[in-house]
Amino acid sequence: MDKFRYRVKHQKIAPFHFISQLDLSRLWSRAFRRAGLPVAYSQGFNPRPLLSFGPALPLGVESRAEYWDVFLYRELSPEEMLMILNREVLSELKAEEADILPLSFPSISRSTKGVRYSYYFSQSIEEKAGLSPEMGIEEEKREVVGELFVVLFLFKEEKILYSPAKWAEILRKEWGESPVKIVKEEVLW
Repeated sequence: MDKFRYRVKHQKIAPFHFISQLDLSRLWSRAFRRAGLPVAYSQGFNPRPLLSFGPALPLGVESRAEYWDVFLYRELSPEEMLMILNREVLSELKAEEADILPLSFPSISRSTKGVRYSYYFSQSIEEKAGLSPEMGIEEEKREVVGELFVVLFLFKEEKILYSPAKWAEILRKEWGESPVKIVKEEVLW
């Protein structure tokens, strides 16, 4: 049976940022079944949809850039797949982009080089002293615009230097204030 691989970008915003990765996987599997899309299944005693996610998002963190790969046994245009699939999910989980990939293309985890998170605070923050390289940052991008502080995280030898929760703790210690909201803005390939 022929297989066609798609990489889909979707969002995961409030109140669904409290759904675990396992529950999210079940949600998308059910959405595919309800939509009647030709999803390929694994072989064996307990077949499962061939659906794989990138690194799990920490609970409570919103995202505008979540990705998963799915294998279909019939080729569809990305636009057609998105239209059918988005009828089955709420707008807070909307699939925004889809690309057809070669079967040999690296997995999401292997092709991810970095992730950019935004931290939102309840009040405006004046720019503070720089975050030191001793904290393990190879490269950083900082800007303070009103209530927004942006840090660019880079992976180092396929391991993230700090998780978003760790950075929230560092920012709380540095500034005496915890972020109100953390949002995963984009994945760097």
